[in-house]
Amino acid sequence: MAQYFAREAKQRFPVFKNRYYHQIVPVPLYKTRKRERGYNQSEEIAKALAKIIHIPVKSEHLLRIRSTLSQTKMSEKEREKNVRKAFSCPVILTGKNILLVDDVITTGSTIEACVKALKSAGAKVVDVFTIAHPSSSL
Repeated sequence: MAQYFAREAKQRFPVFKNRYYHQIVPVPLYKTRKRERGYNQSEEIAKALAKIIHIPVKSEHLLRIRSTLSQTKMSEKEREKNVRKAFSCPVILTGKNILLVDDVITTGSTIEACVKALKSAGAKVVDVFTIAHPSSSL
């Protein structure tokens, strides 16, 4: 499915055709969650997109530094608290345009925490690509 979504994205979003981004960064899973699942769905989407638009994926540029609870039954405020300070960017990104990739955005709490970490590392622009979001929450 990742390849399908990547092809559709390139066709539908002109920004992907002009190589505006310096790198693609997927929303990370915590190491135990990734080990349990065997893959990171956001990283798979990022890799497929990277092959098509020829921009490198830098999975190591955003780390989930602590485990967080599943957010499926949390309120917006609970989600925000759950992911606060859960992400870190261990590299300097001064002046870089970043495409952050996540599979689903619900309230945006995870994305906000990721953007904050990337911007703290000096990223100039952080745009977000996602496959799905419920229209009622954004």
